[in-house]
Amino acid sequence: MSFSEMAAAVGRGPWAMAAFLFLLLLLYSFLGWCGEMVYCSLGQMRLCEKRGFLNGPICPIYGHGALLVLAALDGGCENPLLTFLLGALLTSAVEYVTSFAMEKLFHMRWWDYSGRRFNLNGRVCLRNSALFGVGCVVLCHGVGPALNAFTGYLVEARNGVLMAQALFLLYAADVVLSVRSAIQIGSRLEKLHQIHEELSQRLEQLRAEQ
Repeated sequence: MSFSEMAAAVGRGPWAMAAFLFLLLLLYSFLGWCGEMVYCSLGQMRLCEKRGFLNGPICPIYGHGALLVLAALDGGCENPLLTFLLGALLTSAVEYVTSFAMEKLFHMRWWDYSGRRFNLNGRVCLRNSALFGVGCVVLCHGVGPALNAFTGYLVEARNGVLMAQALFLLYAADVVLSVRSAIQIGSRLEKLHQIHEELSQRLEQLRAEQ
């Protein structure tokens, strides 16, 4: 059964469909957070448990990327290589747009790949895109169908709707708190930047007078 067929079978009403998609979003966001934590912890030889924008153990960018790949590729292409290429392209587009939007909203960069080879404006890079492509193959041709079926089972058993509603409240509260903190940090950084500019101009004036 394809992803669209499974979603249609589960979606016996708007609430069931919304619960199915939201639980999948949280599930893949949590798995993405786990993968990034392990990857960064091994690279830095220390525990890096604080990953992502939110306070909770989820990275929504992975959840949105996974849902986009599942929906756009309808659960994956028959050829895993094509899944790899298209998945890498789609997830890299999500990462680029997210980086651009967050920079415009909060006046700061949340990640920068300028120091890596084959990067695009420091927002995406070839190595990460390749890893995303591998993740899409694992998602579509490996664990994805079982996770989708399990989530569909929860919703059909009517436990998933209540679970999704409770988790949505926690998720929304985390988003509100995280956005407020990011706005405050961005405002402080902007003030520090202005102070730095004023000090630089003052130093130039003093040098010119001397």
